[in-house]
Amino acid sequence: MTLFMTFKDWNERSYLSSLDIARNQQEQTQMLQVEDSLIVCRDHFGIRGLYGSSQEVRDRGPGLFFHTIPLRAQGRKSAKPRGFFDGRFLRTLNAERAAFRPVIEWNMASLPSNMAFRVSSTALLPDLGSLCRYICHEFKDISGISAAVQGCRTVGLFCHTKGDSRGLFGSFVKQMQALFVSSMLVFPYFSINDQEQLHTIGVRWVKDSRFPVSDPVIQVATNQGRAYTFGPQPQDEQLFEYQALRPVGEGSIVGLFYRSADEVARAISNIGIFASTSCDRLDGLNLNVSPNRSIRCPRRGSSIQDWFFSKARIEPDTILQVCMADSTCLGAILTYPDNRRECLGEFRFDKSLSDQVELQNCSFTNMVTDRRLYVLIRRLPKDSVVDTSTDWNSFPTTGTLVLWYGPHGHWLQVLDELQ
Repeated sequence: MTLFMTFKDWNERSYLSSLDIARNQQEQTQMLQVEDSLIVCRDHFGIRGLYGSSQEVRDRGPGLFFHTIPLRAQGRKSAKPRGFFDGRFLRTLNAERAAFRPVIEWNMASLPSNMAFRVSSTALLPDLGSLCRYICHEFKDISGISAAVQGCRTVGLFCHTKGDSRGLFGSFVKQMQALFVSSMLVFPYFSINDQEQLHTIGVRWVKDSRFPVSDPVIQVATNQGRAYTFGPQPQDEQLFEYQALRPVGEGSIVGLFYRSADEVARAISNIGIFASTSCDRLDGLNLNVSPNRSIRCPRRGSSIQDWFFSKARIEPDTILQVCMADSTCLGAILTYPDNRRECLGEFRFDKSLSDQVELQNCSFTNMVTDRRLYVLIRRLPKDSVVDTSTDWNSFPTTGTLVLWYGPHGHWLQVLDELQ
């Protein structure tokens, strides 16, 4: 089948204004060859592109979603799509048989060809509505995961590739900030080392509550025994319920999916994974990076809702790189002699990043103001030592660094030992 498309510009973007089987001689048209299906690419306003196969898709990036319209149905020679035209643009295009069903769109044109499993709690399932937009993250060649957290809930994820993904991450941050205009977002980061793979995906939510006040938080664990929670670390973990998915045997997690946050729900939901094998559903599996109960969070705000927890062991010859905003520390990455990495706090690739220096050549101090807590880290001049009469502290060669962070600021501690 041959289709002819006409596009018009609006707000510096081109949108589909008409679609026909005959060429419009009065307009400049584009020709599209389709056979069994039609892939529709949309953003928040209208249709950005149509394609005959996923290999043809050129449109990519945050804010774009795709769905497929089958053109040949069983028992019928062909199926006609239906759309909504507002007088200037063709705003929607759906399968005829789906006219009264929710339209499901994804952020990619083709999904992993693996088995899908979803966390089953009713506390994570909203009403479907007429449009469901899903985000899928493939775990291929990723070097880390950043999250956007609003209050007590994970509202977005971003997977960093081993190439340079700073530009895409900056777009992700702007997209989240535009959706949550009046909220203070926190962007935790979890590094993934070479030869390391995610092998467990978990979700934490508030007991006896329904979506969205269940405040779902995504948790991850790797095959090297590392775990991370993309949300606050509560001092009382008994207030929450937990469930996780883990592939059986030698299976692996190929990707993570969820229904994206929007202006109504303002939380992610319908969370699940794509896996190479069947999965075990692990009820009650707590993947919190639980600190020793004697290590209390700073006495600001709520001990349940406001403080995120991160830790990293100190080893000889550890290299430090600091993420800064207005000369204060948001987070840091520690790189060990064997190239393993651990992250403390928010490591924002859209912010200022320091040079890599030896940890023992740096000093730090915590500052307190009426409203916030701050961490300052500075590099020591060559052959100098920290003046112990000041509030600046040197980093030891062993022990554990703990960085509490959240909407009330950042607080760095050095402990002798923390498992």
